[in-house]
Amino acid sequence: MWLNANSGPDELAPSLTGTQAQRRRWLRRKFFALPGSPVVFFLYKYVFCLGFLDGIPGLIYCCFQGIQFFHIKAKIYELTQSQTD
Repeated sequence: MWLNANSGPDELAPSLTGTQAQRRRWLRRKFFALPGSPVVFFLYKYVFCLGFLDGIPGLIYCCFQGIQFFHIKAKIYELTQSQTD
């Protein structure tokens, strides 16, 4: 789903002014393109979603989510590079 930039006829197209699901897809695509988005994602989860209130377990959980997001971006980069070669 992350790699498929073109939506098919069965899928919702990302749109800022569409339904809630379309807005979420649009925001997710724009956020994913930002450099350093795993760090921003960690800060969002840890600070704005109040992950720091859970103490050390909250820190570990938010770190793992940021790392997972980094792995997703790395894998997508790897797959797009292998397709262009």
